[in-house]
Amino acid sequence: MLMSMHERTRELGMMGALGVTHWQIFAMILWETLILVVVGSLLGFALGAWVSAYFGEHGIDLSRYAVAFSFYYMESVIYPDLSLGSVKNVLGAAVIGALVAGLYPAWRAAKLDPAIAMRDV
Repeated sequence: MLMSMHERTRELGMMGALGVTHWQIFAMILWETLILVVVGSLLGFALGAWVSAYFGEHGIDLSRYAVAFSFYYMESVIYPDLSLGSVKNVLGAAVIGALVAGLYPAWRAAKLDPAIAMRDV
């Protein structure tokens, strides 16, 4: 998001010159962050759920590393299980982490002076 903000400095400066408030720019960057994370999380979850279901049925053969697993009393074939609780935790952490990571770029974009931002090349 910080790179996106740097690439769009002139655009954000033009928006500020046209009367868009600092809070609106701040909210716009945060919404973009949230939308990217939600769409990416859903696509990643769909792919991950499919992979987890496949390997949950067929198992992951780790017999090459059977000696290492014997120290932990594990079988050489593991079967992953995707639970609703783990999905909620991972998606929630991704959304919260992305919003926290999007705060700084949004704050920097909101602080831009329109005249200086439009001169940026």
